[in-house]
Amino acid sequence: MKINQVAELAGMTSKNIRFYEDQGLIKPRRDPQNGYREYTLEDAKQLERIKLLRQLGISCENIRMLQTGELDFDTCMSDHMKKLDREKENLDHMATLCRMLSDEVDDVSDIDASAYLDRMKELEKGGVRFVNVRMSDVKKRRTGAILAGVFVIALVVAIMIPVIWAN
Repeated sequence: MKINQVAELAGMTSKNIRFYEDQGLIKPRRDPQNGYREYTLEDAKQLERIKLLRQLGISCENIRMLQTGELDFDTCMSDHMKKLDREKENLDHMATLCRMLSDEVDDVSDIDASAYLDRMKELEKGGVRFVNVRMSDVKKRRTGAILAGVFVIALVVAIMIPVIWAN
C-alpha cells in the first residue's frame, strides 16, 4: 500500500511516516521498478505502536533500542515512569511557587525575585529541576540571528541580480 493509505490506517501524516523512516524506526520495502515505498499491514501496526509510544513521551532512540532488543520493554517503561514522576514532582514544585506568588503578590513589579530565586536554588539542591531559561533563551536568540542572516543574504542577492543583469 502507498504512504497515504498507511498514513490513514495509522492515523498520522505522511510527513510523520517519513520522519520515522529517517529515524530508522520503520523500513518499508521499495518497489524496484519505481522506487516507491510499499507498506504492509505490519508496517501500519508498527507505526501505530510508534505513535502510541511517542505520545507517551518515549524517545525515538528508546523506540529504536526496543525494536533492536537493546532495551527491554519493562525496563523502558519503568525508567520512563520514573522520569514522569520526577517531572510531575518538578511541576508540583513550580505550581506551589506560582500559588505562593499569586497569594503574596498583587503586581509583577512587587515581586521580590531574589527571594524566590534563592528558594528555587534550595529546591534545586534537593533535585528539583526548573526551566533552564539560559539554554532556552539562547536557542531562541540563535534561531532569530540565523533567520535574520538568511533574510539579509537573500535581500542582497535580490538586489545584486538586477544590477548585474542591467550591466
